[in-house]
Amino acid sequence: MNEKLNCEIIRDLMPLCSEGLCSEESRKLVESHISTCEDCRKLYAPLPAQEAPETAVPSETKAMQKLSRRLKFGKLWVTLLVLLVLGLGLLTTGQIVKVGSLQSFETLFRNIEVYPVASAVARGDFDRYAEYLSMGRSDNLLLMSNRDTILRQDVENLKTTYQAAFGDTKVKSIFIMSAYTEMVAEKSKVIMSYISVKYTDGREIMLEANKDVDGLWVIELVQYSSNDEEAAQWEANQDPAAEYPSTHYPEDDLADALEFSIYHARYPVGFLEVLLSIEEKPQILDTRIKMISRRFQEEYRDTIRQNLTDYLEAGYLSPEFSLSTPYYDREKQAFYYVFTLTGQDDRGTALMTGHMYYDYRGMMPPEDTVIYPDSCSEELTDAMLHLFG
Repeated sequence: MNEKLNCEIIRDLMPLCSEGLCSEESRKLVESHISTCEDCRKLYAPLPAQEAPETAVPSETKAMQKLSRRLKFGKLWVTLLVLLVLGLGLLTTGQIVKVGSLQSFETLFRNIEVYPVASAVARGDFDRYAEYLSMGRSDNLLLMSNRDTILRQDVENLKTTYQAAFGDTKVKSIFIMSAYTEMVAEKSKVIMSYISVKYTDGREIMLEANKDVDGLWVIELVQYSSNDEEAAQWEANQDPAAEYPSTHYPEDDLADALEFSIYHARYPVGFLEVLLSIEEKPQILDTRIKMISRRFQEEYRDTIRQNLTDYLEAGYLSPEFSLSTPYYDREKQAFYYVFTLTGQDDRGTALMTGHMYYDYRGMMPPEDTVIYPDSCSEELTDAMLHLFG
């Protein structure tokens, strides 16, 4: 066989050798030829050695770690499932028994529902609070007919008192706990929400909120902590004989403005009447005088306290005193009571009537007063006219 024919045969076998498809004898023949033939050697590209891929065999440590992760994940799901079942069980129990602070589905949803209302009060956003504010407690038809005007006044009062109390102080946290409470008069249970608001300066206020008959909200400020050193010292001493500091705090005005926006009646019916008309023992007259004078705005209290002292020390009596339901003066845009006062001395009696205006800060001296003497002394009528400033 000539050399040219031999090269052609070898070159035909080369692809098979490269692919590993030829026999062992053919492969040896090709390799023997290219060892002596430079031209064929340049054309030959042998198949690279094929290394069998190694199968990754996880080590014992990795296997244990994987198993541990699976076990932990399973335990987590079991724990969450148990907590979910327990939580649903407690909420269901609370929904059935409706006792105290035991949580139920209703109280849980109430916490969520009351949050935007509480947040508006806590941050001083009273334009927003006005959207939730109930006037259901103001059952006087005259007040309700002036609702928009009164609501604007309430919002301005709340803004003013909040600014004086907290200014730009930021809210740190708001915590809400809703619970069932017994309404003795209605013989029913209602949900009351108790709200703790903490500020960045360390102060805290406690609010109470519940839904009124109109589906809107009633919120009152029932407690607060101040930074006053005198009050803090009194609390530290815990001396029951010591008189609590009489300092008036801005938080007091905010509490009064919140309460006023709900009831629009500065005092419970009959409260002032009882204070003024019941004859007390001399040793507790001073306490009664202080309680009466505090029902008036702060700038009038000293004068009224002195006038009441002079009136009672002179031996004059007031067997009857009454206040009407609240009225609203549209022209003055102010609330007022119609009052009647009966005075008595050793010669006779006198009847005085008039208007007593008031706002969230308290009552003001009477206006439009008229007095009707009946055999009494001029001193009595003069004392009555000046009794409230």
